[in-house]
Amino acid sequence: MSVVWEEPPKGTIVRPRERSPQRKEMDTMLEELSQHPGQWARLWDFAEKEDGDNKAGRLRSVAGKGYNVALRKSEYGWSIYARRREDAPEENTERAAAFQ
Repeated sequence: MSVVWEEPPKGTIVRPRERSPQRKEMDTMLEELSQHPGQWARLWDFAEKEDGDNKAGRLRSVAGKGYNVALRKSEYGWSIYARRREDAPEENTERAAAFQ
């Protein structure tokens, strides 16, 4: 096998997808959390731990390193709590890039 040096064919322009309602909800909640650094808030309640684990994992992925996310048993079932860390950088560049 030999190396063939050539430019790749032109790609098609892919338009950004519309964010899902669930993602929009997460973005709105994270924006509100960023207004109150250091304060915990209960965001969602689930009857099943597995459902809470799944949602908490997605929230961690979306939020990035500037947030703490916890799943705990509460009087409401399995609850997801989150906060913006007080020592977090002012602008989370990963989240900022996601909004563009």
